[in-house]
Amino acid sequence: MKILVNGKIVQIQKEANLVDFIEINFSSLTSYAIALNGEFVPKSKYQDVNIKNGDKIEVVSAQPGG
Repeated sequence: MKILVNGKIVQIQKEANLVDFIEINFSSLTSYAIALNGEFVPKSKYQDVNIKNGDKIEVVSAQPGG
């Protein structure tokens, strides 16, 4: 299944929810926010949201410094 993550096409092999996806692909992040298809997803909903073919995911994290 192909999805767009932060502007890049990514192929994932199996269905995943947002929790699984973050653990596999962004495990080093401690603080982040996710938008799915242009809509902010609250962390309380990550477990309930399954990624589908063609989804657009934006993962944003705070970067220290300035």
